[in-house]
Amino acid sequence: MTKLVQTLSEEVKNKDMELNDVENLVVKLQTILHSQHYLIMELKQKWVEMAATNEHNNDMYILEKSISYISDIFKVNNCIDPGLTITLGQNLKHLNRAMLSLAKMKMTAGEISKHEFYEGCCQGCCQYQDS
Repeated sequence: MTKLVQTLSEEVKNKDMELNDVENLVVKLQTILHSQHYLIMELKQKWVEMAATNEHNNDMYILEKSISYISDIFKVNNCIDPGLTITLGQNLKHLNRAMLSLAKMKMTAGEISKHEFYEGCCQGCCQYQDS
């Protein structure tokens, strides 16, 4: 088992991975490791940081996946490293950008009203206070 984790760890640290490669590796590792294993959490964090680049800001799937991954990261980090940390701050920034961009896209498409958009904005602000 140790050899397997070492091999997987080397694969996770690969710097030449694209966004799809990271996501596929997360799915693959979730079949053999616990969903909160540190390698999976590391990959999710890597994916969020890669997705936060400007080229991915207009993709609804990317924004929804970012929100999902950040929520998973928050759950684990609250137990392991509670309190205010740099990682928490960076993830809150990514989360709020993704939530606001997604809400704006949905409002523009007519899926939500302006009132629902403003409620989403307020919910994003509350994330700062809760953390």
